[in-house]
Amino acid sequence: MLIIYLEVGYAANLKYATNAGGGWTSQIADASFDTGLYTSIAVDSNDKVHMTCYEATHTEIHYATNADGYWAVSIIDAGGSVGSYTSIALDVEGAPHVSYFDQTHMSLKYAIYDHGYWTSSFVDGGQSGFYSNLALDPSGRPHLAYYDNKNHDLKC
Repeated sequence: MLIIYLEVGYAANLKYATNAGGGWTSQIADASFDTGLYTSIAVDSNDKVHMTCYEATHTEIHYATNADGYWAVSIIDAGGSVGSYTSIALDVEGAPHVSYFDQTHMSLKYAIYDHGYWTSSFVDGGQSGFYSNLALDPSGRPHLAYYDNKNHDLKC
């Protein structure tokens, strides 16, 4: 069983916990100040962890992974206030795909990590993109479910 959580205190951190070894252990995955809100997690075929979260001080979305044996953090998007309601999925090659809400533009965004770079695009606007959930089909095509706040309905 896996669990991620926000450590509250002087400096909130994104933490990762697992009981894979029979007892619960935890570690800090992202020690950026005031991070860990709106988390999402995926585990690849090598049991490596991939997580996304919102970093509130700089209002950006972070990606944390231990794929190389240590926790590495990168910024997915920092254009305005972005990164709430994150959802992460891994394709068959282990590349992360992420959906998230862009508060500045009140829009749903989608990002993919490819050859060392994050590329993001707008999916839907007009106050859409709350509570997104992302899944990839066997061909690697993204499928999104999310809440449209303007029309008060769920979109798929």
